[in-house]
Amino acid sequence: WAKGLSTDGNVPVWAPELAYINGNWYMTYSLGFSSGFCGGILVSTTGKPEGPYTDTAKRKLVDNIDGSLFQEDDGTVYYIYKDGLIATMNEDLTGFTSEFKPLYGADGLPVGFEGCYILKRNGKYYLTAATYNQSYDKNGNIITTYDSMIAVSDNVYGPYSETRLLMRNGGHNNLFVDKDGRVQTTLFAPTGTLGFACQPAVQVLHEDERGIISVVVPKTDELNVDENGVFRLSYDKGTDPVLNVQITTRRPLEVYINGVYAFTAEPSLNPVNYAVSGEALKALVSGQNRITFSDTRRADLAFTLSG
Repeated sequence: WAKGLSTDGNVPVWAPELAYINGNWYMTYSLGFSSGFCGGILVSTTGKPEGPYTDTAKRKLVDNIDGSLFQEDDGTVYYIYKDGLIATMNEDLTGFTSEFKPLYGADGLPVGFEGCYILKRNGKYYLTAATYNQSYDKNGNIITTYDSMIAVSDNVYGPYSETRLLMRNGGHNNLFVDKDGRVQTTLFAPTGTLGFACQPAVQVLHEDERGIISVVVPKTDELNVDENGVFRLSYDKGTDPVLNVQITTRRPLEVYINGVYAFTAEPSLNPVNYAVSGEALKALVSGQNRITFSDTRRADLAFTLSG
């Protein structure tokens, strides 16, 4: 099936996306890698997301990659691909009923160069796309990241707002609304300087009263802890807190957060990072907290916290 559509000898099938449209499941796909790019749509023959699937058009629909589908409130289905080319589709999703138009941010440039996706939310159209960005680490070295960018509009065709960063190392992601009404995103989490680890992930996003969707980034500053073990932690009430404890100890130590057992720190000559989770994480409050250790009299202890 794939070899009949792509001239690329490797014929990888990649960048799939599922969409539920008019009572059935559809999957956009990309073909090719080094040459012979193309894309199309598969439809479930059983009405189930697991398929099996067959090609709607029995041929490639476009000569590039990263297709996605968006359905308007009136039932119109749009196909978006490449760096933000958009067109309406016919009823059986085998072809297009309009010419492709480009989508741009306020600067007149595409929001990203690939991986475009549209979510409609409270009358606003959120367009995400992927691009490479460069920044510097604390030592002055250049870091290249594959990021998710976002822009918003009152119209599916735009004009869209200024493009801003949605998620560092979260390029080519898909927004969706879960059963609790929260906006979430899928991503494949590459690492900085382009070591594409491709770890599948899901991230809950934050939505403020203005309709701005963003990632709530936990603070990474070290927390000041009083001699009696008291520290203050601030976090958004709508998100889970994050707390990491780095410990160097000569003896095993049980660690408690607000009196709830968190973990046991093992003896180590070098600092070891421990992430607080479970019931101890639930015991954290946005405000004053207390960290305690079992029998510090017998331990040569040094620790830092970040959150």
